Amino acid sequence: MNNYYDMTRNATANQEAYNFWRDRVRERVKDPRKGELLAPTERPHLFGGKRLSLEQDFYDQFNKVGNMNRDRIVSLKQSSC
Repeated sequence: MNNYYDMTRNATANQEAYNFWRDRVRERVKDPRKGELLAPTERPHLFGGKRLSLEQDFYDQFNKVGNMNRDRIVSLKQSSC
């Protein structure tokens, strides 16, 4: 994030960096609802203020088949294995 001095010190530059990142993430996530959850239209905080995933295929994993409402973790308990 500190590659460009103004990204951390200029709100307009920070917004432009966020817009670029958001648009690239949304290109990769096919479901618009998931895209909004992962890369919201409105920047939730200063871009780079929290750790973001700049990776190889993290966002591509959200295109795998599954239903976010149906496929929930119900409980976590130790198995008897």
